[in-house]
Amino acid sequence: MQQMFEQLVNNLNTNHVIKPLLRREAFILELVCEGKTFYLELRNGVFSVLTTTEEKNICLKGEREVLQDVLHGKVLLRHAKKKRTVEVHSSLRKLLLLESILHLVNVNEPAVCKQCS
Repeated sequence: MQQMFEQLVNNLNTNHVIKPLLRREAFILELVCEGKTFYLELRNGVFSVLTTTEEKNICLKGEREVLQDVLHGKVLLRHAKKKRTVEVHSSLRKLLLLESILHLVNVNEPAVCKQCS
């Protein structure tokens, strides 16, 4: 899970398609899976992994397979929440923002900017 989480952060930071849309957005995601907690921060258009934090805007808790599908963009976060396979604590606005980001940025297929290639 740690490796997939770090790959997600790398893909988010190298995705030139969505980065301009996120310059003014900020949140801290707490992901709880298999007794381990991971933190992802978006600030000033840059995603980073945090080791610990007191603040968090979004909290996701669930089983590894379901969370992987959500992080891969295969399952919409709202659907997982509705089916109660993922526990979500967040404002609706932040939930929709995270869901959009995860849907647009697939962990296995980083977006390539045609201008940069």
